[in-house]
Amino acid sequence: MHPKILPRILFTAVLLTAALLLPAFAGQAPAQPAAKEVKEVVTPSGLRVIDLKIGQGEEAAPGKIVEVQYVGWLENGTRFDTSREHQPFTFRLGAGDGIKGWDEGLVGMKVGGKRKLVIPPELGFGKQGVGSVVPPNAVLVYEFELLQVREASGRSR
Repeated sequence: MHPKILPRILFTAVLLTAALLLPAFAGQAPAQPAAKEVKEVVTPSGLRVIDLKIGQGEEAAPGKIVEVQYVGWLENGTRFDTSREHQPFTFRLGAGDGIKGWDEGLVGMKVGGKRKLVIPPELGFGKQGVGSVVPPNAVLVYEFELLQVREASGRSR
């Protein structure tokens, strides 16, 4: 084979390969940087806490009044409760105004944040469930958005 032919063959092969592959890549969005890895924390009680978005505002703490939007599902994906179809839910954190999983799982969350809680039955509705809506010993999955935190005296932060 003539020494000048091999480089021409290779050059032609590269051009043909590029011509065939370019249409496959046309119209594709540029590669996005890798998303931050979502970190899951499992507490000693078995509560699973996943921060979906870290807030920048006031931090929820026991004794403070929190205002949240939430959606609750059973493990099988059946939605059983939501505040999104009406007004946000406001309660005193740590006072038993919600279920134990809320009191434990929302502590440390900051206003503007979104958090997913996977709540074991002991921290949810337990052996009794809730009528025909939540069966006994159900694991609950909630997604929260923290809208506001204020002192019990009513001052907003």
